[in-house]
Amino acid sequence: MRRLLALWKGNVAAVHRELIARTAKGEGELLPSVPTLHRAIQRDLTPGERAGLAGGERAARKHDVFLARPQGWRNKVWETDHVQAPVLVDIDGKPRRPWITWFTDCATNAITGIAVTPGHPSRESVLAALRSAVLREEPYGPFGGLPEKVRVDRGKDFLSRTVTAAFDLPDVTVSRT
Repeated sequence: MRRLLALWKGNVAAVHRELIARTAKGEGELLPSVPTLHRAIQRDLTPGERAGLAGGERAARKHDVFLARPQGWRNKVWETDHVQAPVLVDIDGKPRRPWITWFTDCATNAITGIAVTPGHPSRESVLAALRSAVLREEPYGPFGGLPEKVRVDRGKDFLSRTVTAAFDLPDVTVSRT
């Protein structure tokens, strides 16, 4: 059903006509009414998903918190987090998914620093990403520098004594999201 909605850009009536055509060819089963189809879509899809089907990614973003915080200026606030990459990499003969730790400048949405690690993220990966975020000479930069504030989640690795000491050294304020 989602594929048909994507094909018809969120147009429920067009999806219903498509289902009628498929049923006429013997490809479909019992056909719901248009109001039932509307209720099912309203129940199962978020407003952002419905807007994205109809108007694309930009329309979906209007229903999202992405870039919703005040922008400020460059290096005023950075955010940091980890994500596991959706790719398999050969690590010591075994296929594994690496972890990525990054720092993002909230004003420009630029990635200021990054670290890719084969195992679970730790304070070492946070410090490596922080180093690449602060340094601006080759092979780092041109983004980066020293932020005034860094927002972190409540992860142990971001709040460890070693990482907080690294933030305290240049007088960077750390806040928890």
